[in-house]
Amino acid sequence: MSTTTRVPCRPANDRIENVPPCTELGLPEPSPLTPDQIAKLARGLASPARVAILNQFRGGCSRTTGEIVGASGLAQSTVSEHLRFLRDAELLSARRDGSRVWYCMRRSVINLFMETLASLANDPNVADGASLVTGRQDEGPYR
Repeated sequence: MSTTTRVPCRPANDRIENVPPCTELGLPEPSPLTPDQIAKLARGLASPARVAILNQFRGGCSRTTGEIVGASGLAQSTVSEHLRFLRDAELLSARRDGSRVWYCMRRSVINLFMETLASLANDPNVADGASLVTGRQDEGPYR
């Protein structure tokens, strides 16, 4: 049986105080995904840099842009662009606290995306060209 070790969000010598919890309280529950939303989420995960940024949120940590820049080794402008992409895809949420913006991973959205992909993989109608979300028959499997 494997066990999961919780990774600490910050080193013991971290000077950031009043770090907000990474929570989805107050955010809307994700709705069933449309084909456009599925594609947007896939594009959000299509960059190794964005996946590396998402990995920084393991353990339920909130992060600021500065922390993400420091851990990624990327330029601040590059990280900001990736953060915008991740927010637009609803993979991250952002919360302003004074001069800081705290980012959190939207685990509910990622879980819904994974469930949707699993249903696609297990749906026998998909091989016949049925649409994942609408159930509509297309003229072929690649339309």
